[in-house]
Amino acid sequence: MALRDDVRGERAEFLLVLEPLESDRWGAMSLCTEWTVRDVVSHIVSYDCTNALAFVLLFIATGFSVSRTNGVLVRRWRRRPNDRLIAALEQGPRGWSMTRALGHRLALIDSFVHQQDIRRPLGLSRPVPPDRLLRLAEIMIRDRVGAGGAKRARGLRLRATDLDWATGSGPELCGPAEALIMALAGRSVALQELAGEGVSVMSARVQ
Repeated sequence: MALRDDVRGERAEFLLVLEPLESDRWGAMSLCTEWTVRDVVSHIVSYDCTNALAFVLLFIATGFSVSRTNGVLVRRWRRRPNDRLIAALEQGPRGWSMTRALGHRLALIDSFVHQQDIRRPLGLSRPVPPDRLLRLAEIMIRDRVGAGGAKRARGLRLRATDLDWATGSGPELCGPAEALIMALAGRSVALQELAGEGVSVMSARVQ
């Protein structure tokens, strides 16, 4: 399956979570620090709808801080009603948006990780195609856009217990591929599902 198809698949499954979600659950906390479900959706949509040049100008105005830039965009979008946010997510990236400027690899990581940021606290588990998990794992450890995954993986041997995938050398960190990916993305809650001498190393890196 092509990378673009994986992105579309993640987006489609994201919509399946949001469309039937009760209004009060939009206010539930996600795995993203201080962000609710609504904030996470607003973040994804803001990148789809914000022109890359406008993003750069805002980035400069906020003191060259990605975190502050994201915060401004989330506050702008979180005011929209649920159906408007869902419609914007369904429409996808438009024009020369930040999502398009950053490319399909980051779009896949963002769609997957942020979807899990919502699904995990809400108890909405799902099966993920093995090929997609493999692609995500490889992007996380090898690509500079991998949400800091390459840095967190350094000096560790990572091994998925539910897929034929292992990489690296050093203290082993093993467990389900989804949990490995979420740990590489800095989500400490995923460490509870992992094992090996590398757990303590990764724990220090996701703080």
